[in-house]
Amino acid sequence: MTSKKPIRVRGFVAMIATILLVTGVMAFALVTLTSAMTYSDLTYRRERRTQTTYNLEACLDTVQLMIARDFYMSGATFLSEFGCNVYVNNDFSGHVTVDATSSISDISRSGHR
Repeated sequence: MTSKKPIRVRGFVAMIATILLVTGVMAFALVTLTSAMTYSDLTYRRERRTQTTYNLEACLDTVQLMIARDFYMSGATFLSEFGCNVYVNNDFSGHVTVDATSSISDISRSGHR
């Protein structure tokens, strides 16, 4: 019992099956690549947040050493090694306040001592 379908019908079914298969594979690839891109972006941002926090701590420590060496340090300065903007409020009677902001790309952290 062989079916005697015309050649055109068999070609049409094969073409539809091929289109469905390719569409499924492309949809799977799209979902996979989107998930990989999202994971990569999350990992990149987490690393940047961690590095920005480390830079802020190093910046505050460096400024603390700079103040210990230079009693008359006051005002705003930029430490390029850490990507850090620092403002030192010194009343020259032993009370010093340091505000710092470190940033990498679009991620920034602020802190004070």
